[in-house]
Amino acid sequence: MLNDFKSKANDIGASWVELSRTDAGAKELVHKLHHRSEFELYDLRKDPYELRNEIDNPEYKQVAETLKQRLMSRLNELGDAAPVETERALVTAKSGKK
Repeated sequence: MLNDFKSKANDIGASWVELSRTDAGAKELVHKLHHRSEFELYDLRKDPYELRNEIDNPEYKQVAETLKQRLMSRLNELGDAAPVETERALVTAKSGKK
């Protein structure tokens, strides 16, 4: 089941990369995806449109650390302890880059 999910995610991600070669809107979205912060944290009460990433805000330090630990623990349980590397490998494999 997890392999089916990874295969479908691979196709979806690669299709956006392919589309970005000819579509300016897709190119902008792919660029944002590949140049985002590793972690994001938003205060949805103050920022419902998620415009201000609070991950480095000292006011949210404890919340951010707790959520990072829980996320990494869950990813490890799922067999994806390095999600950024997994994503790069999927996109690279589909786009033919080395």
